[in-house]
Amino acid sequence: MFAVFVVVLVLLVATTVHELGHLVAARARRARVVRICVGRGPQVIAWRRSGTLFELRILPLGGRVEYQRPASGTANAVVAVGGAVANVVFGFLVLWTAAGLIGVDRMPFGDASLRPLHYATGATTAWLRVVPATVIEFLTYGQSRTFALALDAISGLLLTPNAASALHAMAAVSIIWAMLNMIPIPGLGTDGWRFITAFGDPLGAAGAHGEGSTPRSRTPGMAEGEDPD
Repeated sequence: MFAVFVVVLVLLVATTVHELGHLVAARARRARVVRICVGRGPQVIAWRRSGTLFELRILPLGGRVEYQRPASGTANAVVAVGGAVANVVFGFLVLWTAAGLIGVDRMPFGDASLRPLHYATGATTAWLRVVPATVIEFLTYGQSRTFALALDAISGLLLTPNAASALHAMAAVSIIWAMLNMIPIPGLGTDGWRFITAFGDPLGAAGAHGEGSTPRSRTPGMAEGEDPD
């Protein structure tokens, strides 16, 4: 039961952090955020704040941020990577804080000779390498052992009933989620693809959806930060 709770919590936190990253990036670039949705399936709760509709859905995996697309390609690119950056920063901070409070020697894969900052930096770097290594292995050999090993490690952490393992798993999932979203896959609406098309997408041109217009989902001038399942 503990493992199920931790899995749901980890997925919910990683998804929420990701979508809030898009939200902060969009507002930092003066884009009007219309809707932010965390999860999929039936709606659990919804509320409106500062002109933005917030929704929480029953399946804590994936989400969407709808915003008025800025005319600037740079602004669109910043919004596209905002979610991934938030996930990586969050994962690093969780590892650093947990190592400082719990002790590096009591953290998974920890070493008493390391300082919390060094532990967090090393662990974050290791988890960041999982997805690029997986992509390279898959393109080269048609399969990947790295991702399978990473999943086994995370599964082991989730099944270990202590705070250190749960926090490390949360950080690992957040970091891997960031990197998965940065894979540029056309048609899936990944952040990586949105970043690449931010400068060349004709929908990003000024006048596609001017200030003060009423945005709608999947209409020209509206961007949606949607994560793949």
